[in-house]
Amino acid sequence: MNFEQQLRRTLLVTSHIRNSFVVIIPYLAVLMLTVISFISTYSGMQSLMTNLGDKGLGIFGFMPSVIVGFISFLFTLTVQIMIIYHATHIKGAGWSILRLHQNLGGKVWHIFVYLMFLFLSVGFGYAFWFERNRN
Repeated sequence: MNFEQQLRRTLLVTSHIRNSFVVIIPYLAVLMLTVISFISTYSGMQSLMTNLGDKGLGIFGFMPSVIVGFISFLFTLTVQIMIIYHATHIKGAGWSILRLHQNLGGKVWHIFVYLMFLFLSVGFGYAFWFERNRN
């Protein structure tokens, strides 16, 4: 193998590695933002449920903190899954049994549900950051 062939092979391998990282970076960014959103939504939800129970505004004051944490975890997990699911369908990359994303009405539906869950997550996330900054 001469120098020119070895250089071409090295450049081909280098470009393949670079292209692989370019494909992976958006997925890592979405994963990182989802984890941050999950933590802040979970903490905000748990804080809200605990504060409502302490003020006598709900049944959460009578529940053990483990159950409140479990309810918060399930709620937050559902919200995050719905955000990712509908975001992939807005882009057209998702798979759906109903095939709603193939027409304009389906895209509008996915955008509406995505925004609803996004605002829900941001609202509870705001409660988390408000608690942190208030102290």
